[in-house]
Amino acid sequence: MINDSINRFLGVLCYPFTSMEMFREDLIDQYIDAVRTRKEDSVKKIRNRLKSQLIAYIRKNYTIYSYDEIYLYLEKCYLYYDDSDCWEDALQLYQHIMERMAAALISHRDGRIVFKYWKNKNDEELFGGFANSNKVALFHSLSCHIPMDVIAIVYMIINQPELDTRCLDYFYGNIEVADQQLSRVLEKGVAENHLHKGVSRTFSSIWDSLMEPLTAENSKFFWNREFVDGTKEENKRMVYYILGYGIVRAYLTLENSLDRMKERHSEGNFYEDEVEELVSRFQNGQKFEKFFRENFQDKRVKDITVYYEDLWNRLERRQQKVFSREKLCISILNENQGLHTTDENVFLYYALYKMIKDEMSQRMKQCMMQYLRVRNYLFHVSVQQKTIKGLDYFQQAHYSVNSALNHVNIKNFWEAAIREQLQNQDLYKLEFRSSMPINEAECKMEIRNFLEAYQKILWEDYCYYDIEKGQHIPYRKIPYVGLVVHFLKRPDTSVPEKCFQNGKGDCSYFCFGELQEAYKTQIENFIRLRTQYSELSRYLVGIDAASLENSTPVWVFAPIYEEARDSSVDQIGRKNEYGDYTQSLGFTFHAGEDFRHILSGLRRIDEAQEYLKFHAGDRIGHGIALGISAREWKRQNPVIIIPQIEALENYLWAYDMLSKNYSDFQATILAYMEKQIYELSGKIYGNKKTG
Repeated sequence: MINDSINRFLGVLCYPFTSMEMFREDLIDQYIDAVRTRKEDSVKKIRNRLKSQLIAYIRKNYTIYSYDEIYLYLEKCYLYYDDSDCWEDALQLYQHIMERMAAALISHRDGRIVFKYWKNKNDEELFGGFANSNKVALFHSLSCHIPMDVIAIVYMIINQPELDTRCLDYFYGNIEVADQQLSRVLEKGVAENHLHKGVSRTFSSIWDSLMEPLTAENSKFFWNREFVDGTKEENKRMVYYILGYGIVRAYLTLENSLDRMKERHSEGNFYEDEVEELVSRFQNGQKFEKFFRENFQDKRVKDITVYYEDLWNRLERRQQKVFSREKLCISILNENQGLHTTDENVFLYYALYKMIKDEMSQRMKQCMMQYLRVRNYLFHVSVQQKTIKGLDYFQQAHYSVNSALNHVNIKNFWEAAIREQLQNQDLYKLEFRSSMPINEAECKMEIRNFLEAYQKILWEDYCYYDIEKGQHIPYRKIPYVGLVVHFLKRPDTSVPEKCFQNGKGDCSYFCFGELQEAYKTQIENFIRLRTQYSELSRYLVGIDAASLENSTPVWVFAPIYEEARDSSVDQIGRKNEYGDYTQSLGFTFHAGEDFRHILSGLRRIDEAQEYLKFHAGDRIGHGIALGISAREWKRQNPVIIIPQIEALENYLWAYDMLSKNYSDFQATILAYMEKQIYELSGKIYGNKKTG
């Protein structure tokens, strides 16, 4: 209950920073202006509009307890500051909010940005009672509303007398939540062995890729991709927004460059008229959207990319040199190319520094605020909502969008993904979980790309090249990286008529027959590669079955895991003094993770142990059903909906478990189960009538 309240409060607090309604029209700014100019009628109208707009936003994203609660949060966060002597405009208020967030939540230790988990004077002013005993929950919830890299950079700025980007070195947006004692333990080395490929990059890195200069080559990444869980038109609009923000970021970067500022003032209109017009429309969100409706709503995404390619070319012509694709902002601002951070962080640091130190024009401040709004909005839609639970929703609404964002504008996905994770300097072991193509040649190519990316990173970041020896020599501890191949659980979509006799000629007539054949092909390719090249066994380290648990029963995977466990193909002994041997596979199976009934979760965990021959050293993925109180689950779920066949399997499993392994229960329980099994069997298979 308290988490719901925290989310509603943070929804109101972050509303001006994440809402596209505020991008189109800033009602808080209008409200402050009306209060300052004593326009009482306007104050009342704007206040009512703001309340209605906010309620619609909160209802869409959160569970509402009462409207009164939302109105009071609005008063506390924004309308309480309505003294005409306090704020000149909403931008000052938003800046104040960001500074208070930074002061309340962020600190630094041993040169690293950390979470300020202890109580301080700024907590009560901004967060009220939520910051007392619930500060960790509050910080976690806030990090699901807005990307915290902006707040961390604001903290750096307000704690520095002068502009100095060295504070960004080795900052990639991560904020450590460990206290000092735990941090000392983590420094000895940690492992990440459950990282799914599709969600392996952080938002700040993804956004950095999206903001790169647009060319004819990388514009193709934006075609036929889903950036939001919505219609084609909504995705087309999002592409228009994203590419427009790239131009605006380049524009703001050029403005923040001292050399460019002087050159612009001396030359008059430094930019092309089309670029100036886009920035002007961007300041007024309604004009920006109107331009999309009038020019691109009925056109293809390719037409949008062609338009923005032309704007990038115009900017480059004025720059009189080709823009750096990977480090645009760093090159424009003449910053150190060896700075270990993202291009986006350098841009944010310069822009926010000039904004906070009041060294930026009002027009540029407005542009920067609009930029943050849309950045936060994309973050908001790419992070799983707080109001809907379940793996199905995660897969359909979150994973697909995040996977598209993970791959956009990236030439070498594996290099980007591995680098991203190794930004954690305490990480010594990393295992990616990824599905593999069924085609053997494509499977080999995927594995080769993974290994080449790993080698490149080791040579560049962990070794120096010895000219005399002609080889790379490690100068610091090398992290271990492995690949776990997982089989994606899917529903059986083959012919609806299932017949054992027909299945002898066509596997699609077996239940899950086609899917099982695909799994067999994948595991055969996988084992063949490990057997052929024993060195690969150190990098192809395991198998897993993941995704939607309700889609594929455990028995489908029994022959797959049986074949993978066949140790007769593994080499015995070591080939040479360097310890060349075949490393045994690790086994994981996701079970008891997402279930309709707690018995379903427990049954699948038991089936994995029995039919997949799991033993010590093997791993059940999540196994949440084991940690839930059955009585509490029943209290929270008095009525459920479940397929009849699944209910029958649950009763059969429970009957078998009770009758074979337990004796301290009432006999009537077995009688009740027998009755349920008989009735369900009759409904599914039909009752045989006797004369």
